[in-house]
Amino acid sequence: MGKSKQQSGLVIACRNFLFISFLLITLPLSAIAADSGDMSTHKKSLEKTLEIVVTTYPIYLLTKNITEGAIDVNVDIVVNSAIGCPYDYFLTTQDVMKIKAADLFIINGLGMDNNMADIIKDNTKIVDTSSAIEELIQQDEDDENAHHKHDHDSHNSSVNPHLFASPARYAKLIDPILNKLLEFDKSNSDVYQKNAIAYKTRLMKLAGDFSRLIKQFNSPKVVTQFTAFDYLAKDTGISIIAIIQEHPGEAPSASRTIKIIKQIKESGVKAIIAEPQFDDRYAKMISEQTKIPIIQMDPVASGPENICLRYYELMMYKNMENLNAILRVSKN
Repeated sequence: MGKSKQQSGLVIACRNFLFISFLLITLPLSAIAADSGDMSTHKKSLEKTLEIVVTTYPIYLLTKNITEGAIDVNVDIVVNSAIGCPYDYFLTTQDVMKIKAADLFIINGLGMDNNMADIIKDNTKIVDTSSAIEELIQQDEDDENAHHKHDHDSHNSSVNPHLFASPARYAKLIDPILNKLLEFDKSNSDVYQKNAIAYKTRLMKLAGDFSRLIKQFNSPKVVTQFTAFDYLAKDTGISIIAIIQEHPGEAPSASRTIKIIKQIKESGVKAIIAEPQFDDRYAKMISEQTKIPIIQMDPVASGPENICLRYYELMMYKNMENLNAILRVSKN
């Protein structure tokens, strides 16, 4: 498939850090300074390399950004970087050994990967990144308007676990990781804090840029392939009127398909959003029947093995470019 070539091109672009710019979006990144203390006053709490294991690619990117430049810290991932959300992922013996050997084990939470945390007997070693905003997420579920309500992904969880697909919520996952790192490894505390502040600032700027783009189009209506972009839609003002597939790999029923086509024709839908991690045949089928364009948006559930610390930002700005192109055409 063409995805590997696309990712290779993106990695090169990421290394050069040439952000995509368009219309009113500008991408100046401020240098963020943090108070730094005398690291010589700290004694490393561990007398060996701090072994951190994470479950998924988005959490891997987050942790790598926070730990960049830290001394004697190694970050590893359980689920292969090319694999998206690990609902149907089966742990290998090597995976289990890696998890058990970890000093810290960092998970997405909300049912996406909680079963992996069961392998760790010492709960003090587990970081559930969703713990920072779980109450807010539940409030979102309770407050969702009836006319906008749609089925959420129910892979062992009644709550949508795709926090990382919204830059504003992704930024909130930083604090649980940072707090645990400060507890486990005081010798690198200055590095962790400085990196966390800088990355959170960049992500919040990204969130603001996304919201400003969507505001130009007055809550545009879209149909999505899955539920990954629910939080992004809520945080930016996108209106998702229907979701094509309840679960990856499951074909939408005939009645569901007919209902979606009817909704598209009656609601003024501007785009059908598919994800590069999955087969988009059903999205294409509905697009052909409704003449509504289909675009690819990447929730960054997966990515290149050779990690680029700015990959999340680069892909989100690419998503904005793709969405802007479609919405601007439909607006004219």
